[in-house]
Amino acid sequence: MSTPAPSLTPEEQEPEPVKPVKKVILTKPYEIAGRERVFVIPATVHLRGENPPKTIEWENQTGGLVKIWLPNADAYLNHGKGRDFSQPIDVADGKSIHFTVKDRFKDEVDWKEVEFYYHYNVYCESIKNYAQGDSEPGMSCP
Repeated sequence: MSTPAPSLTPEEQEPEPVKPVKKVILTKPYEIAGRERVFVIPATVHLRGENPPKTIEWENQTGGLVKIWLPNADAYLNHGKGRDFSQPIDVADGKSIHFTVKDRFKDEVDWKEVEFYYHYNVYCESIKNYAQGDSEPGMSCP
């Protein structure tokens, strides 16, 4: 990534998480087959179901800065004032960031009427590569 990602100011981030919160952990690096890897746990966050999350929180345990890019998140997440999801978001090591889930998909459609799977990316400075899950990180409905 050639241009630095903007960091969120306190007024751009949601002030308080709304429960239930789905925590996504960005793990410390692990060496596997001679290559360092960071994992996203869980790899897929399901936004519909019996007890769907109202907030998604990403916690950085990688040992370095991460850049989270959620290019389609305007459809399903709320963002702070003056912010959009078109650029990656910096999250320092040991820090978390959270966003609330929209009440309606794209503010228009009831969640029970929606099916999608959107990939997102997590670039990790500690390994100079992207994090992985058991698949690419993504948001899913159902």
